[in-house]
Amino acid sequence: MIKVFRGDLFEHIMAEGIDGIMNAANGTGPMGRGIAGAIKKHGGRAIQTDAFRACKELNPQTGEAYSTISGDLISSGVKRIIHAVTMKAPGGPTSIEIVGRAFEAALLLAKKEGIQKFGCTTLGTGVGRLDPVEVSKVMIKIAVTHTGNVTAQSDFNIIFVDMDSFFINSLKWELRPVS
Repeated sequence: MIKVFRGDLFEHIMAEGIDGIMNAANGTGPMGRGIAGAIKKHGGRAIQTDAFRACKELNPQTGEAYSTISGDLISSGVKRIIHAVTMKAPGGPTSIEIVGRAFEAALLLAKKEGIQKFGCTTLGTGVGRLDPVEVSKVMIKIAVTHTGNVTAQSDFNIIFVDMDSFFINSLKWELRPVS
């Protein structure tokens, strides 16, 4: 199943039973602004510390993903944070192709980690300055291949939540029933 909401991801965690969150990440570990900063604010600095550890051990490249603890978010049911690496260094370059590969890697890792309801925001549209409509087209195409069913509950569900109305409206448009 794929669900789409405009709003704050953290307000939907309990209501939707989200047990994993995707972070738009770099490959070195700092969690500064955007969703990364919000995850750190709600889950605590231990997540960033674990991200530094993971990056040192794994040296993730653009288009890859890595997993960390969820810190204080565990009390809300969030088991893991899956970091989709859209740029190697903070503020570095990215592209639609990298976003697609990073999202695919994040979904595969979320499944491997046993996540059933994966909370996702846009990738690459903040610091990366990519067009949210183009990003939504890539992400929804990939999401549909991973859920197996757009409208019925499945073993792996994606819940898109973002404040960017262009991204959210484009996702909804792509998911509309075609007659």
